[in-house]
Amino acid sequence: MLGSPDYLARNGTPKRPADLAAHRCIAFAFTRTRAISPWEFVVDGRQVEFTPDARLVVNTLPLCITAAAQGLGLAFAVDGLAAPLLASGALVKVLEPFCPTYEPLHLYYPSRRLVPPKLRAFIDFVRANAHNLRI
Repeated sequence: MLGSPDYLARNGTPKRPADLAAHRCIAFAFTRTRAISPWEFVVDGRQVEFTPDARLVVNTLPLCITAAAQGLGLAFAVDGLAAPLLASGALVKVLEPFCPTYEPLHLYYPSRRLVPPKLRAFIDFVRANAHNLRI
């Protein structure tokens, strides 16, 4: 969950996910279906989804992050995409205790039952070293 310091100074910082109803939200919508991607939070140990009533809907995550950096509202995006703006201070994290962590990589393969040894070795290597990989 990201917002610009300017936006937060003007509108306040939400303390819990329920507070988002009073904020301007920047949503990501899938191009084909135009469905807004719900925001996921962890509240009291359980996953909660929130579909923002967005004033601005975009179809790319970089545009979502850029709009948040320009103070247009709060955006839900992975830290990796926003890393330069977070490092510069143009964006800050919001509701961090409620935001779930995500695996940085996903690998799709045909079967979980019969995983070839070379693929199993690759999966194990990536899991053990994901924090050091720059992909």
